[in-house]
Amino acid sequence: MGVNKYGVGEPLESEAVKALDPFTVPTPPKSLEITNVTKESMTLCWARPDSDGGNEISGYVIERREKNSLRWIRVNKKPVYDLRIKSSGLREGCEYEYRVYAENAAGLSLPSDPSPLIKAEDPVFLPSPPSRPRIMDHTRSHITIAW
Repeated sequence: MGVNKYGVGEPLESEAVKALDPFTVPTPPKSLEITNVTKESMTLCWARPDSDGGNEISGYVIERREKNSLRWIRVNKKPVYDLRIKSSGLREGCEYEYRVYAENAAGLSLPSDPSPLIKAEDPVFLPSPPSRPRIMDHTRSHITIAW
């Protein structure tokens, strides 16, 4: 009820209202890919979520897990603002999978779909085919070829 210099007004009651944030957590990031794999590091790239939940994305959280482990370990200590990160400190020969969360003022999204397992190893480059072979020496029983 209201009170002013003219007196007391009639009371007014309304339905109960629950105050909610006008936004929600984002949807998960999409299209997680792993590139530039070496025995010590991997580069992760992903796409923005379909929805930011009505509030700007404030960063991304990245986790990794070794094959046959149940525990996900956070890769970044501070939020990542870019759509890419280099994950280093890997153990050579171990297989890793990754997932990414988007974060806004309402909290963390659900995780992205995990990446396929990728082994931490240096890439194997096949040698190029020989070019312009030349006969360097020859006898009745052998030939020496160089390129």
